[in-house]
This record gives sequence, structure tokens and C-alpha cells, in this order.
Amino acid sequence: MSSSWLNKRIYLIYLTFLLPSSAGVWNLISADDALEEPSVGALLAACERGLAQGNTGVDAALCEWYTVPCDCKLTRADTDLQSWCLPETESIDSAMLAVIGKLRQLPDTDRSARQIVPDILARLYPCSP
Repeated sequence: MSSSWLNKRIYLIYLTFLLPSSAGVWNLISADDALEEPSVGALLAACERGLAQGNTGVDAALCEWYTVPCDCKLTRADTDLQSWCLPETESIDSAMLAVIGKLRQLPDTDRSARQIVPDILARLYPCSP
């Protein structure tokens, strides 16, 4: 994992959650909402808004965070979820668009995106045995 990729993730977290509440401008999410996971439908709505804004802003950051999550043990407490191996030649943006395409095909958009996305990523980007 490249350090620029990790720095981008940290910066997105800062922009999304810490900066707005620490600046006192507005609160994007409440403490209760921070513990909730988005449904597939809510994630798709955020992704559509983010893409409409040129893949910038809070919705775009949330979309990327949930459609191409870090596949590391520190952030994946649920080890029952499948692993995936994003090729070095694949950009985060193209992987995000591929996942969004698969999410759009799902009939049940009320399910947790956090539970669905790892399976999609594992099918799109399987790890070598």
C-alpha cells in the first residue's frame, strides 16, 4: 500500500468528520449516526451526489471510503469477510466505479453496504492462491 494512498484516506477522514465539527461550522453526523453503517441505497445516493459534483466533496469521500475500504486487519474486525487484492495497475477511482456498478445491480438496497462491498471486491479482485 503506497503512502500517498494512505495519506489520501487520512485526509478524507479529516475533511469528512473532524474538520467540520472542530471548526464549529456544522456537524455532518451525530455521535449516534457515526456508529451506523450506510445501506446500499444510502451509499449509492451519496455516490451519485459525489459523482455529480466531479468526485469531490463529502459525498465523494464517503463513497470512496465505503466502496473501496482498506483491506487491512486493523480496520477489518470481522474476519469472516472475504479478502480482495486490488492490482497496482487499478486506480481507486476505477475500482470505486466498478463497485458502484455492481451495487446498482442489487435488488435489495436496504442491506448494509459494509457487509456487501467486501464480497463484491473479492469477486472483482480475487487474491492469488
